[in-house]
Parts: sequence; C-alpha cells; structure tokens
Amino acid sequence: MEQLAEEFADIASFHTVWVREPHAGGAYPQPASIEERERYARDFVADHDAKIEVLLDDMEGSLHRLIGGFPNSVYVIDVRGRVAYRASWNDAREVRRVLERQREIGRRVSEQEALGIPRWSEEMSPALSDDPNHEYVVSIDVWEQAENYAEPERFLGPE
Repeated sequence: MEQLAEEFADIASFHTVWVREPHAGGAYPQPASIEERERYARDFVADHDAKIEVLLDDMEGSLHRLIGGFPNSVYVIDVRGRVAYRASWNDAREVRRVLERQREIGRRVSEQEALGIPRWSEEMSPALSDDPNHEYVVSIDVWEQAENYAEPERFLGPE
C-alpha cells in the first residue's frame, strides 16, 4: 500500500485505521487503554518505516464496527466523499485498478465540466463476496449538473 500511496498521491490520500489486535499475544496483547493502542501503532510505524497516516479507532471499535468489522478491509472514497470501492480484504492489485479508474474518471469529468457538459454514469459490478444477498452492486456517479436532466430521481432517488 505504501507504493500505491506514493504512486497515487496526486488523487488520493491513504490512511490506516488501527483497530483491535487481530493476533494479540506476546509483546502485543490486546490493549487495555487507548494509550496502549497508540503505543502499538507507533511501534508499527517505527518498525516498518510506514509513511501512511495511522488513525486510531476508539476502544469500543466504533469505526471498525461501522465499516463492517473485517480485519483487513479497504475502502476507496471518491472526491465527493462517496464510496467508490469496498472490499472485505485488501488486495493491492484491485485497489490499483480502482485508483487508475478514479484517475481516469477525474480526467474525463474535468474535461466535460470545463465544456459545461452535465454527466452521470451507472456501473453494474458483480456482487462483493461479503454481500451474498445481492446479485449485483450498482455504483452511481451523479454530478450536480445532472439535475438538468428530465429524470434525476432515477439516479438520486426521491428527495
């Protein structure tokens, strides 16, 4: 992920969320306090010369539970703050593919916005492995100008 963080620094910021210890034991038992969790994170950063910013989850694991509770999940949030990609297990090749696509989308959107062309797109993707109840996952991108179209509710849903 460090390599991806360097390569895509122009379009993305990377963060590691430090949650509960998945393999607690030895020198790093499950921390009893936020200070102890912080020490573990600092040790990791120092031992691995990590450049990606580390964010600490609270001791209740609020963020970890909110985003699914997976031990090595990954999310790509687009520039509008929407989830562009999520996976229950981090795969750097997939993240690279998504970031390359986000970079290309950014280029196309900038060109179209410069020309004043409103735009939206829909993408049908196979269901994620952690979402067995849905055959397809729909990813929708809607620009503010799309409200000029006759049926934005189709994409935005009712207000």
